[in-house]
Amino acid sequence: GGFLEAECTPARFCVITPVSVLFRVLPGVISDIVVFGCTNNASTPLVVGGGFACQLDMKDRFGNTAYGHSAVYPINVKYNGQLVSGIPASFTAVEGSITVEIPAQSSSFQSPLANLAVDASVIYELTTLPKTVPSLKFNVVHGPVEEVYLPSEVSDAQVTQALQVVGSTDGLQMLLRDQFGNKATRSTGVFTVNVTTTTSG
Repeated sequence: GGFLEAECTPARFCVITPVSVLFRVLPGVISDIVVFGCTNNASTPLVVGGGFACQLDMKDRFGNTAYGHSAVYPINVKYNGQLVSGIPASFTAVEGSITVEIPAQSSSFQSPLANLAVDASVIYELTTLPKTVPSLKFNVVHGPVEEVYLPSEVSDAQVTQALQVVGSTDGLQMLLRDQFGNKATRSTGVFTVNVTTTTSG
């Protein structure tokens, strides 16, 4: 039922070695799930409200990826201890890999990744194994500047006198914030500020 391989010398003496038929070594029963990679990590921060995804690989007990395996798995996706709502409850494994995505902020999806964070991590719970794995750690940084915010109030001032800011000795300060209200600590540049006054009474 097998093939024959022959090695012959110049004198035509041959050694014939039987060889089995061709076969494949397939992965064993799935017993583990590991994070292969994510869109964001320690060196690639996530801008608040952006989409985030990780690839999860199904493994047997020898660490082999279950290529050729396709099935639907229920996965709980959590961030900051809370279940992420608005995403599917089940995901399809294709060739032993599952891509789990948290979409970007939109009018139809409230992103849980809308606040600044250091060493953040998304948790994946595969209940059928059962197995819980964290994503690669990543930082969540502020987005583009969308507004200017005045954190202090100006007290009543006499004519020709300097303005006095309530609770501050550093004068009038303005904070730059992104669309989620996060302070834009990484923004630098020159800004033109026009100060106008209004009167009442």
